Amino acid sequence: MWAGLIAAEFIMEAVCREGAMARAAAVVHFWFDLCLEIPLMVCVLVTGGVLFSRTWPPSTLHWVKLALAVFAIACNVYCVGVVVRRRGRLEDPGELARGRLRVFASGVGVPFGLAALYLGLRYF
Repeated sequence: MWAGLIAAEFIMEAVCREGAMARAAAVVHFWFDLCLEIPLMVCVLVTGGVLFSRTWPPSTLHWVKLALAVFAIACNVYCVGVVVRRRGRLEDPGELARGRLRVFASGVGVPFGLAALYLGLRYF
């Protein structure tokens, strides 16, 4: 669910670049983050923590998966911060553009999250 939501947000950001569409995308992305993405991140952290605690002592592969997941979550937390900040500056086209670029930059965490997901599904 989390990966699908991130994909939808990236598509929305790519399509809605200027004017009223960019402002609408900023508002919708804000509400997606508030109502869906933050709760999903919390669920991922809680369930991941529970599962990680059950494997004590963790193997090297568990530590690798944890590092990948933590980096992906950190990138997502950064993105949420950008989206919240941008929501307060809807009338500034420059801030909307900079915010969109920062949202795309936070996408660097996506491959790390997918790698953690793969490891979790494949080996654990």
